[in-house]
Amino acid sequence: TGHLFTFEFNESRVGRAKADFNAMGFSPYITVTHRDVLSNGFLLNLEENASSDLAGVTEGSIDAVFLDLPRPHIAIEHANIVLRKKGKLCNFSPCIEQV
Repeated sequence: TGHLFTFEFNESRVGRAKADFNAMGFSPYITVTHRDVLSNGFLLNLEENASSDLAGVTEGSIDAVFLDLPRPHIAIEHANIVLRKKGKLCNFSPCIEQV
């Protein structure tokens, strides 16, 4: 019953991800959005999309945020806005500069 919202800065990766999810039959459960979340955050209004029953990503509507990006500390404030109370934040930091 869940839904995954994923945001990608690289536009060509967005197209490939959508194609892959569609080929695997996951499209009804995944929304891929081309966006720089460091600048624009995670809020996402889908109400104008007539083909979707989803409200999108609103304040306090998300159970978990996974960050795998450069300068993740910039996204923390954006993640806090969309996370539910007691929501989970996971950060992948493979570089010492990110840590």
